[in-house]
Amino acid sequence: MIGKSKISSITRLHQKKFRDESGLFIVEGIKSVGELLRSDFSVSEIYALPAWIDENPEICNSLSCVEVSPAEMERLSAWKNPQEVLAIARQKNQNGISINENQPIVILDDIREPGNMGTIIRTADWFGIRQIVCSETTVEFYNQKVIQATMGSFARVNVF
Repeated sequence: MIGKSKISSITRLHQKKFRDESGLFIVEGIKSVGELLRSDFSVSEIYALPAWIDENPEICNSLSCVEVSPAEMERLSAWKNPQEVLAIARQKNQNGISINENQPIVILDDIREPGNMGTIIRTADWFGIRQIVCSETTVEFYNQKVIQATMGSFARVNVF
């Protein structure tokens, strides 16, 4: 069971302002959280239903896993039908990351729809493209709809 203040601090991450302030973002779903755990992202916390925790004891032994009820997961989730697991991860620091000009790069300008952005990232990943450069007017990479639409590809593609 988690307290109201913790639920509030997590649900605040549904808003860009609070993601930017905290440097954190939310990943929901078994597949996406699995890809997150295999990536170089730093995972802060995992909130999961008892069934997921029982199936993944090795993960919960090495990371902070908090068991939540289905009602609590509904409150934490941005989706109508929440999944079994939700993770909080640290955003990557863009300073010091360089683009490899010898590898393919996708450049996006003014993509406003989060689902379209996620689909582009997923498609780039499928073709082995690991670098995407976005204009300032492109939807935020850490937007939950973008992360969800990538189906885990966000963990393998660097977005600048």
